[in-house]
This record gives sequence, C-alpha cells and structure tokens, in this order.
Amino acid sequence: MRKRRIALAFLLAAIMCLTACAENPESSVVKNKNMDDMISKAQESGEDVSGYADVVGEVSDNAQSYVNTLEDASLGVSVNINASVVIPETTGLSVYRVTQKTIDQAFLDKVKEVLAPGTTWYEGRALGITTKSSLAREIQWIKAAITEVENSGESEEYKAGYIEEYQRDLAELEAEYESAPQDISLLDYPSDGKICSVQEKYNQNPDDSHWSYHYELNSDGEVIFEVNDAADGNYLSLFMQNNKDYGNCLRFKRNKKGYEYTGTVVVEDSMDGIDNVENIDGGDISNGRFPSIELEAGDTFEKIVGEEATISEEEAKQQADSLLEQLGLSDYKMYNGGLYCELPRLDWTPTEDGVHFYRDVYEFQYMRNIDGVFVDNSAGSKLVDEWRGDSYVKQVWGAEMVIVYVNDSGIVGFKYCTPLSVDETLVEDSSLKSFEEIKDIFEKMVFIQNASTEEGEKVSIDVDTVELVYARLSEKDSFDSGILVPIWNFKGKRVDEYGNETTGSVMSINAIDGSVIDWDLGY
Repeated sequence: MRKRRIALAFLLAAIMCLTACAENPESSVVKNKNMDDMISKAQESGEDVSGYADVVGEVSDNAQSYVNTLEDASLGVSVNINASVVIPETTGLSVYRVTQKTIDQAFLDKVKEVLAPGTTWYEGRALGITTKSSLAREIQWIKAAITEVENSGESEEYKAGYIEEYQRDLAELEAEYESAPQDISLLDYPSDGKICSVQEKYNQNPDDSHWSYHYELNSDGEVIFEVNDAADGNYLSLFMQNNKDYGNCLRFKRNKKGYEYTGTVVVEDSMDGIDNVENIDGGDISNGRFPSIELEAGDTFEKIVGEEATISEEEAKQQADSLLEQLGLSDYKMYNGGLYCELPRLDWTPTEDGVHFYRDVYEFQYMRNIDGVFVDNSAGSKLVDEWRGDSYVKQVWGAEMVIVYVNDSGIVGFKYCTPLSVDETLVEDSSLKSFEEIKDIFEKMVFIQNASTEEGEKVSIDVDTVELVYARLSEKDSFDSGILVPIWNFKGKRVDEYGNETTGSVMSINAIDGSVIDWDLGY
C-alpha cells in the first residue's frame, strides 16, 4: 500500500488501543479517586500518619525485599513475588501541579545549533511529493502483487477480490503518474526555520497532502518538519509539534542510509516507541530478532554501512549527558539504556523487497528527576476515546521523557517527548500509606485486575521490583493539567492465558491514598 496510507493507518492503530478499567478495594477514598480528598490526605499529620521517613524505616527493617507467593484458583491467577524494594534517596515526597509544556522557537533553534551547526534546512514535506520515479516503484509493486495472487493456489473468488482492489489502486497510480513531476529538488523548498501554525498552512495549501494530514490531526497546533540536503552523506530530519490532543514533541535523526521518518503525530511512551529496537549485547543481529517484522522466505537483515557502535557505553553516555547539559535539560537523569539494534523507518529510501536495514546504537532514556526521585509514567498514557454529544474526541497524554541515540558517528538521534511544566507545589512533604498497607492492596487487587478470561487457563505474574517514584495523574475534567504524586510501581513479567508475555509495570498504586491507577483514565 502507499506510504502515506500506511502512516495514517499506523497512527490510528497506535492511538486506539484500550484496556479495561480496574476496580478498587472497598475504601471510599480509593473508590472515588477524588483529587481534593487525596490532597487533603497528603496534608495530614500526627502520630498515626506515616511520612517518607517512616516508610524508609519500615522498608529498611525488612531488608528492602518483598517475597510472597499468591494464588487464586477461581480467577486463574498465580503470583510469584521476589522483589527488591527501591526507595529514592531524598528528604521527602511532595505533590506538584503540572501542565503540558509548549516547545518554543528558542529551544528549537538551540537543538539545531547543538546537533547540526551550520546546516541549511529544507521543508521536509518535499520528500512526500510523489514523483514519476516513486510512482513507478509503486506501480511495479502492485503489478507484482497481482501476478502473485494470480499464481496462488487460492480459489477464483478469493483471487478476484484481491485483484479487483489492486486494479483500482493501479488505475489511480497510473493516472497520478501522468501529471507527476519527474524529480523533486530540495533546493526549491528552502525552510525559513520557523515554527508555523498548522491552520494557516492548511488554509494556504488545502490540496497539499502534507498539510491536510497535519490539519486532520493537529488543526489548532504548531509544527515544523525539516531535512538537510545530505551532501556529506548524512541524512538529517527534524520534526517538532505542539499538539494539544496527541502531545508536544521534538525529534531529530541522523542516518547514513536515508532520511528517517520523524513526522508522526504519535508521541512515543517507551524506549520501543515508534522505533523498533532489540537488545544485542554487542552481538550481530540474525533473522527473527525483530518480532514485529513478518519474515518471509529469503528476507534478510542488512547493517547500514558506517552505523556501528564500537565505543564503550560510558563514552556514549558522556555524549548523551553533554547534550542534555548543552540544551539546558538539567531536570532529567538517565533512567535506562544500553546497546541496541535499531530498524529505522526509511520511508523515502528505495529498498529491495525483503531487505530490512538496521544499525547499532546506544539508546539512553532520561526521565524527569525531582530531588532524587524519578517521574515515571512509562506504564501508560491517559487516553480519551469517546463521543461527546455530536463530536468524537480522541486525545492521548503520553509519558514525558528524553531519548538520546549514540553510535560511532556521535549523536544520531534525540527525542523530547511530552515535556511537563512544574507549576506549583501543592503539598510539601506529603503523608504516605505504610508499605504494609500498599502490599495488602496489591495482594487483593492483583487477582481482580488479572483474572483469566478463559476457563481452565491461568495467568502467571512474576514481580521482581517495587519502586517508589513520582507519576503524573490527570485531573478528571481537565486533559492538559495534572498532579505529580508519589506512587508504588510493581514491575515484572506477566504471561496471560494465551501465552503472551509482557514485561514492565504490573500495577501502580497511589502512595498517598492507596488507589489503583488506571493509566488510560490517567488517575
């Protein structure tokens, strides 16, 4: 299918994922998840109220470990807990009000100055303009697909349905080919380097597929998409948006094979994000390492020439740390990282069928850190996906993070995802539930949240880490404002009744009022 159709389908699939809401223990405070009640509880004091120091002492007395085995045969859930309990080194935990931060021109200019000094930039939309050569490749692909269907052993009815659809696409492509330009020169599309209003650009260019795409998904927002001329063999692409529905972000990528697609409105939530990465531990990639790639007979992986990562992890991290310092992002600390194989999205680079290009990179994930405590929303995003009267509303507020990619070429990628503005301290040194209370809530709720849907089948959960961190909770009636609160994040592995395995957060519990957090709701 055509690349612009694929990009839109990818977006829509990514932002429509939903999970069921969790029930809560029988407690009025927990059940209502009322922000005002929670803040009042955070302000409580007295001999019967636990504070940060009390929780630290409680955990230390138990050798900072949590071990237990649980099972509910009626719900088909077994839980093995052998977890280290990680307490941040700080003087107390507070409650803060936050909003989504707008990315401004000054920050954009600083990123370009640091990562690509002296670069002449061009409008990235030029890459998406169809030429005779790009259409010829699509026409060739469609014709090959028709031949493949005709030679298949399927029924005539089956073949007729697919061939009819392909023939419609072929007719559309051939008609477009007649009026398409032979080639596109970036020199004809110089960029002024300014963040622009999507509404204004769309009004000026209503027939431009680039602006109609962004207008459909970011009509009230701002955007800029730029590339270089790659004359030195390095293909640079830079995308930035302020988007009230899908998040604000800035992405920069450098690649020696071709321009990477950075222009999706989806703001990634984790290190896997839009990029497809796999741990390699210094070894070579082999077929089957990327589970999202459907390999067919003869498919191969090919490393991009000049995209090795032979420097040490410490050397790579020093470059990443230096970048954040130069950009003034002192509120973020390294949270996770390592050596990976990455499959970049080279949408504008012609490739042979079945060849998947990859490169080696160190990928470092940085999270906001307040007084030694990480802000971690990697367990999920607030999602609104509903009809409101006659209007259909879809909004996603993802996790805040910075991601830096480094290999022997230097910084080859930078992402600034859904930044926050910390606007107000609501409660200094909040009261907290004891860890014993938190454990009790987890041991009750883990069965309710994970009950098997298949009779006779079992869900198994292994918990290996319990962390006390900050997380952003959303206010019920406001999409773009929230509150940072301390939470307990139970992390490990879950194998569902169908054998599917997931790793990461198993459950998140508000450390102040004990409510189980539903990340789709945002609280």
